Amino acid sequence: MKFLLEFLGAILGVLGSAITFHIPSKALFGSVIAGILGWEVKVLLIQCGVVPVYATFLGALTLSICCGALAVALRMPSTVFLVPSILPLVPGTATYDSMMYLINGNHDMATAEGMKAMLIASGIAIGILMGSAISRSIINPNLHNLRETIKQDFDISLDSLGEDESSLPSKSISARIKGKCKSRHSRKRGREAKHEI
Repeated sequence: MKFLLEFLGAILGVLGSAITFHIPSKALFGSVIAGILGWEVKVLLIQCGVVPVYATFLGALTLSICCGALAVALRMPSTVFLVPSILPLVPGTATYDSMMYLINGNHDMATAEGMKAMLIASGIAIGILMGSAISRSIINPNLHNLRETIKQDFDISLDSLGEDESSLPSKSISARIKGKCKSRHSRKRGREAKHEI
């Protein structure tokens, strides 16, 4: 029963943050799937005895790779899926407990809970960065080579255009526009001179 309530809470948390951040409607289902997948990985690893920091890191890594795949599949930026789906992994309870211990004057427990929250948040950040790097390398491993090829093709096309001067127009478009502006300006001055006389 507790697991089911947490599961529903995670779904509602992702949906609520997605609506708050005005995520497009076609990305809502993907955000929920990514958020639940990352949360499930975290919960299952904690139940297996993994330290919460490492479990959260692996959950964020899974979530980030899933968001990268959804971004390619739906042709949207990965942050559209990542921002709302990361909410179930955020260490809100540890942060709240740290503040409560600090208010009550229990500085040792406040420091311990605060350090725990900071380590979990660091695990989330590192997991997102690593997942983003992994998903980019899997999706397009030759991205640098592709950019170089496009650059070379573009330079070649410019060079070939510059070599053949007969294909270029005799008078550039900007010169034509300037000429028209000058002729209009001179006609306007002529009219003003006539009115003054």
